[in-house]
Amino acid sequence: MGAYQQDRIGFTNRSAIRRLGLVALLGALPLGAPAQEAALDYRSLHKNILGVYTSGPVGAYTYAAEQYLTLLRAIPEAADTEAWPLARQHLLFMDMVMEETDPARAELAHLLTGGGGDIETLISWWHRQDPLPHSSGNERLQEHLARIAYALEHFARDDDERGFDDRGEIYVRLGPPARSKVIKILSAGVWLNPYSARLPDNDFWVYRQVDKEAHYLFVRASRRRPYRIATAEDLIPRELVGSRRRVALLLPILDEIFAQLALAHPYYGTTYDAINSYLNVPGYTSANAYQFVRRLITKMRLDEDFYDRNRKHIIPAAFSNTLGGAAPLVPALRWARFLEPDGRTRIELYWSLSSDALAPSRRLVRRLEREGHAPTAQYLISFSVARRDSAFRADSIDTRHFMAATSLHRRLHAQSWATVTSRPLTHLALQWEQRWAHVQEGAPLTAGATLKIGTRTLDSLRALSADPARLGMSDIKPMMVPAGAALHQATLYPGTALQRQDPIALYFEVYHLMYGADDRTHFAVEYQVESAAQPGRNPLSVRSSYNADSRTARETIRLDLSTWDISGPVDITVRVTDEVSGQSAARSLQFDFEAES
Repeated sequence: MGAYQQDRIGFTNRSAIRRLGLVALLGALPLGAPAQEAALDYRSLHKNILGVYTSGPVGAYTYAAEQYLTLLRAIPEAADTEAWPLARQHLLFMDMVMEETDPARAELAHLLTGGGGDIETLISWWHRQDPLPHSSGNERLQEHLARIAYALEHFARDDDERGFDDRGEIYVRLGPPARSKVIKILSAGVWLNPYSARLPDNDFWVYRQVDKEAHYLFVRASRRRPYRIATAEDLIPRELVGSRRRVALLLPILDEIFAQLALAHPYYGTTYDAINSYLNVPGYTSANAYQFVRRLITKMRLDEDFYDRNRKHIIPAAFSNTLGGAAPLVPALRWARFLEPDGRTRIELYWSLSSDALAPSRRLVRRLEREGHAPTAQYLISFSVARRDSAFRADSIDTRHFMAATSLHRRLHAQSWATVTSRPLTHLALQWEQRWAHVQEGAPLTAGATLKIGTRTLDSLRALSADPARLGMSDIKPMMVPAGAALHQATLYPGTALQRQDPIALYFEVYHLMYGADDRTHFAVEYQVESAAQPGRNPLSVRSSYNADSRTARETIRLDLSTWDISGPVDITVRVTDEVSGQSAARSLQFDFEAES
């Protein structure tokens, strides 16, 4: 990365920080100090926090990030004080990395105007960004603060309220570029021209790790001006563009500029090819060369306008490298809620991993082997669930370990995890980590290099209603029935793919059924299958009637898809109607259906 810092954040813990004696380093305020106190020494707190990420030990990162949340809580009190520019600066940093559609943006906008707002919404937003729930710190927040510290040190501008130029903003959003290049005049032939071929200061960044199209060109018109996001046209000496007499000087400069840009990113390849081809056509005159350059610049502007309009769709608001070099791990995941007899809600998670999901790429294996790691035929899978409180802070973490092998035929046996809660809303953060497992007879298992990491969040899972006068229904648990097996022998199926011959079954529970005159409950169950892409087009519907001795019913029904012939996503809805009270409840889930096996 050359001059750019490595964008990796290590795992830390608070006890290690205290052993290092870093409480004093992080400012006058203890962790959890009231916001009013924090507002009194806002500037020192700001300076000390960023000082940790500039030159402090990595072991201090977690504690500094916690102090940063204290700083955020002080923002409302800083609105009418001399600390407001610094407070607003941190809000601007959040504005850079928050998606436009994020619900927290409304509170951020209120706070940016100094008109008040719920700062705890922003605190909760940062808790939700934590990518690794089983670690002690919030690596994404630590990464954010490290990037801010770097940007303020290397791209500083006192005349910009952000504290840095456009390079700093892109660095805070996306981290260090995969490649950077300064475009210069290198050709001796160009230097020998009568015109002094000097280009403005520039820096070209390529972010292949974000998207293959992601790139930024920064240019500053003079040393007193800041670097701004620019276009290739801003590199061209202006006094040459409008001159017919100097077009012969301009063409080799254009060839030089775009040859280097095209080597750095293929986006500029077409323009370079056009220039290079034109220069190699014998007999061009200054008149037709001038027209060629004008057409070329017009096309460049149209291309840049199109790219700029689509940049926000191509490039996310922020890109994190907190997972380091680990590849993404994508498990199949389903969840369902059930009502306990005492009125609490039980939440169950079901997941599995296919052999394809577990197989590391050859490129990853080669890289790890170069780093000294030994491949094995077995994997250690660690699964962690962090329960989060109302502010999305992790208040408990449960971790389990499983073994898997490369000889796995199709899929790791489905695993389940459950918790019972009385909270109206439950927030869960999930993490899977796949490592090589070294197993030797007579020796304990040793975990090797991390291959893949996967994360998911299940926010705001609402508790089921315990109102006995209201018909209730659980979510649907998808199952597979082995060949020749009975329904009670069905096994979990957390996947999304379905084929016509798959023996799928659906388990669900019904609550608060009403007794009829015969002291029994009577209810109807109807399942409906319809195309998600073409709702209402020839839905498949099957209805059956049931009766029971209890107000709670637990049912498993077979799903017959033998007559369904529409490939693509399908919505499957199960509706239960209480034939005594007339109340009904329904739940749905979606599969990807393949009509032709």
